Amino acid sequence: MKRRTLVAAALVAVVFVVVFVSACSGGGGNVGNGGGNVTIITLPPQITDATFTTQTGTTMVQAVGDLKVTVPSETFAAPAQVTITRSQPATLPQFGGFIPAQNANVKIVTSAQPNAAITIESVVPARTRGVGKIVWRYLAWTASKGWQILSDVTNDAKMVINQNQFAINVVDGIVGHFLVTPPETTTGLKLMSINPAGHPVKVLLTVHGFNNQAEDLQLASDWFCTQRMEYQYSKAFGFQYDYRQSCAASAQALATQLDSLTAQGYERIDILAHSLGVVITRDLLENRRSRGIDIAYLINGANHGSIFATAADFIRWLDEDVLNNHPANAGSLMATFSDPVIQDLLPGGGYLNRLNSVSGGQPIWTDYFLVGGDTDIVVGPEGGAPADIQFERKTAGIVNSRILAGNHSSLVKTEAGLDLLLSNVITTLGTWAMIETSPEDQAKAGSNGWDYNLIITNSGQYAVTVHNVMIENYSFNGTWTGLRSVVSTGGQLVDGYANWDLPLPGWSSQTIPVHEPFDNGVVASRQARTHLVVARFINEFHDQRTWVTFPLVLENGLGRPMNPVTRIRSAP
Repeated sequence: MKRRTLVAAALVAVVFVVVFVSACSGGGGNVGNGGGNVTIITLPPQITDATFTTQTGTTMVQAVGDLKVTVPSETFAAPAQVTITRSQPATLPQFGGFIPAQNANVKIVTSAQPNAAITIESVVPARTRGVGKIVWRYLAWTASKGWQILSDVTNDAKMVINQNQFAINVVDGIVGHFLVTPPETTTGLKLMSINPAGHPVKVLLTVHGFNNQAEDLQLASDWFCTQRMEYQYSKAFGFQYDYRQSCAASAQALATQLDSLTAQGYERIDILAHSLGVVITRDLLENRRSRGIDIAYLINGANHGSIFATAADFIRWLDEDVLNNHPANAGSLMATFSDPVIQDLLPGGGYLNRLNSVSGGQPIWTDYFLVGGDTDIVVGPEGGAPADIQFERKTAGIVNSRILAGNHSSLVKTEAGLDLLLSNVITTLGTWAMIETSPEDQAKAGSNGWDYNLIITNSGQYAVTVHNVMIENYSFNGTWTGLRSVVSTGGQLVDGYANWDLPLPGWSSQTIPVHEPFDNGVVASRQARTHLVVARFINEFHDQRTWVTFPLVLENGLGRPMNPVTRIRSAP
């Protein structure tokens, strides 16, 4: 709404009588005492316009139509004139769930700049008329910023207008209330894209972010489905959920939907998550609510919450984004202070601290590709690609991170952003690396365990650093028995995490002797098992981490290396 130039006009004097009453509020609602030696004066109600002069140390309450305006005693250091004007806008905003007040345009003009907040509230509280929450908001529109919320977003019953919202002693906006539905617990999957040329058992699942819906990642679904990756996705599904509920509840619901995809025969499922969806995906995986995710593309993640200074600033951004980009769904997307997700995403809060800490349990088995946007003002570049979270200890898969050119949404919602993102996805996940065991006759069972060599080979020209090597253990009948780390000096296996940081120049190899003791002193013939050996490299030229795997069968005193040289995810 454009600001109007003030024109001098004759002011209508309002005559009122002040009667001081101590110890209790005044009868009839006209005069009272607010406690703490502050007098409250309730002025005679007006229809559409009112003008009055404040008094030092006195709170003034003026009803204008179906609204009342409260000017606290500390608002002005000296008496000031306040003019309230109400009118019907030529065009009312069309927000879902929004009910404007009568004569919804409310303008307040003061003769001096306020030093405290002024409050607008309904004379008669609105009724919910069913399930929902009444949320009052004072809104203004400008050509440069679109719709903005001028009132305090942590107070739903009143519109508290902070003094800094007054521009040259004037505040002007639309008053009304939203019927905001409570967080919806029903979730589901939406089929987003189909690629007939894709692998029939490989699918992509997208997880949207704050104040979004599954359809907001439609373009990303289409692009990922049509790219020339190692195995193209045959379908892309979108996970639809209400972002206002707790992250744990959303993660558990996502696990249920993943189970349904697995039951339909989809054997390889990757996830593309954005913003809040990154936190939900990490909760799903790192709390082991579901297994079987190969790659998690984690874009602009709220790994440290929002970068806004307060929860109120965060809610304001969320709700203004809804009003400007999802106006028809405002009643079901607007956030309020009581929504569980607001507490979950407080920077340094308990939920994020637990999620970002490293537990002593077994790592998961998923590749992480984390991306931040260099101009992201919602979670920050480092929030999307955090260096202070030890992801390499949370997963045995690839851990890559990038900060790319883009804001909070451009990398998944624009063609230029997706082109940049996918070029990095293909380059980062495509690499040459080799690992093999020593010859069969040197992999033997000694008196107290297996002894064999691992040969790490850098087959490229650029130097790499071997980050760590882990061995995934299976009993010989195929039962998974966990992951153990190989210690680079001495070759022992440990249950915890062992960091190597072993430099490996281009075109070179390193031999690591490994000693794997028998469990509980059981004889060698009882120790037959299958290993999947995992090595992660950091390519310092591309700043990437990657892995290669090969199976190693230990049986009857001999090691049988299978597929000893492996190339993974090479770029097309």
